[in-house]
Amino acid sequence: MTSTNSTVELIRALNGSGQFADDNITLLTPIGSSKINDTYMADTTNGCRYFVKHHIADTDMDQQSCIKMFEAEVAGLSALQQTGAFRVPQTLGIVPVSDGAFLVTEYIQLQPLSDQKKFGQALAAMHLAKGPDRFGFHIDNYIGTTPQLNSWKES
Repeated sequence: MTSTNSTVELIRALNGSGQFADDNITLLTPIGSSKINDTYMADTTNGCRYFVKHHIADTDMDQQSCIKMFEAEVAGLSALQQTGAFRVPQTLGIVPVSDGAFLVTEYIQLQPLSDQKKFGQALAAMHLAKGPDRFGFHIDNYIGTTPQLNSWKES
């Protein structure tokens, strides 16, 4: 999915959102896109770097649905973070814009996997993390643009 806005317009929208306090994005570098989102690395005047995901509202998802999708993603990131098994990016916020919404998180520079055993142990620890004694999640989320209902079910 490619944004209909220019990079300058995207930077203007992000800087005008109030998410970055006295810091401003100076460079927005595309780092990938998919059928539903464009992703960017954002550099700021204070030398910070952020990950920005942009979803453009369309016939499948209006702006409110874009925001709900990102709220569910934030809830999922928080749940992963609570396991303590992996480094999970901190969420800065969700920014509604005229053509959809942005999700802004800290930027984590990915590295090649160097220790498969350590990764496997962390993955096992994440799956063994104690949660509720039932299946589901406290918020519905999305697989792509398709809603995924997560109502609680007894185990």
